Amino acid sequence: MTKIIANQISTKKFTYLKEDRTFIAEISSLNTDPLSRIYPDACDEGFTLVNPKTGVGITFTLEETQRNRDMDIVAWKFVPVFEVARRRPDLADLRVTIIND
Repeated sequence: MTKIIANQISTKKFTYLKEDRTFIAEISSLNTDPLSRIYPDACDEGFTLVNPKTGVGITFTLEETQRNRDMDIVAWKFVPVFEVARRRPDLADLRVTIIND
């Protein structure tokens, strides 16, 4: 298994929408780049979302970059990496949205 090297971001920087199972934040509040390389030997981009109470992290990968009509980035959508979805099917439907403010 390849080592994950993605940037780590605390869940405290996100709002959790329970009904959608989605973490949401504005990029300006993160103070780090959510589009870092996940693995040293691949181009996948994302980050690891870490719960500071438990120290447990879930790595998310970029699924979609949303743009407006002028092609400006509006938001980035992330899903758990394959390994997380395989090991923990109960987390496979979690999502992260980062708004480009």
